[in-house]
Amino acid sequence: MSRGINILVLLFLALFVTGCAYTTKSELPGNIKTIEVTTFGNTTYYNNLEGALTREIIRAINLTPGLKVVNSGADAVLSGSIFKVSNTGLAYDSNYQPTQMSTVISANFSLYDNKEGYFAINNRVVASNYDSSTAGIYNESKNEVYDNAEDKSLAVLAQTIVRSMVSHW
Repeated sequence: MSRGINILVLLFLALFVTGCAYTTKSELPGNIKTIEVTTFGNTTYYNNLEGALTREIIRAINLTPGLKVVNSGADAVLSGSIFKVSNTGLAYDSNYQPTQMSTVISANFSLYDNKEGYFAINNRVVASNYDSSTAGIYNESKNEVYDNAEDKSLAVLAQTIVRSMVSHW
């Protein structure tokens, strides 16, 4: 009996988590079906985040029903920039080396409606809000936790941008 309940709870959690990852329908105006995503800027000292974030945003948009990313001639253009990366130690070993890190990435974004000729969203600030206490064990020789935490934080940030964009309307 207990095992059956555990399986049901795990199934429910899996459905809940996957259901929360992306919106199930678009709240964008009917005139916006295609979006061009420009490569995001990056004013931080962390290299290559802009390309990874842009790829994650494209993936999140393409998983949103009713929307499609195109290279030109789009109904709307999404642009933005990463402006802050915060790495914070959450746990340390006996040598005061971090064993768990939290990475929060902040960005701003704008969505220009090409059809109506105005900024539907202008310079909205969002953050990854990723609790990366489970991001992994810090391995100094491989610098794993930073890469792992940044990747996860960028994916969450991309989903936050797309949800914010879609729920604006």
